[in-house]
Amino acid sequence: MTKVVKFIYAIILFFSLFLLSSGHILSSGHNGGQPCQTDENCPFSMMSANNQRIIFKCVNTICTKFVEVHERTC
Repeated sequence: MTKVVKFIYAIILFFSLFLLSSGHILSSGHNGGQPCQTDENCPFSMMSANNQRIIFKCVNTICTKFVEVHERTC
């Protein structure tokens, strides 16, 4: 019985980390979608799985997601 409970707990933990890293938990819409007055009302910036920085800014009173792009120099 305890092995089953531990297994279910591990599965829930694994999927919650996956959802958090993909941004589904932090943003309510496609681009954030939360109402805001300033940038401080939006979620914090974060790193995506492919090392791109995701930044949320308040645009027209809605939190909007921006991806910071780094150009490679050879």
